[in-house]
Amino acid sequence: MKSIFSIIIIMSLITISCYSQIKGTVKGIDSHTGVLKEEELAGANVYWANTTTGVSTDNKGILI
Repeated sequence: MKSIFSIIIIMSLITISCYSQIKGTVKGIDSHTGVLKEEELAGANVYWANTTTGVSTDNKGILI
């Protein structure tokens, strides 16, 4: 009985973690001045550190 309860808890946590999302907008830095630009970067690739998992931004710089 204890092992069944443990399996149910683990499966619930895995299911919940699948629905987590990171949202945001990617903006650029001007390479000549080093100043943050207010323009969003369309088509930028964003990767999580030490993984091959990533996403691209849409035409408004929003992560999709």
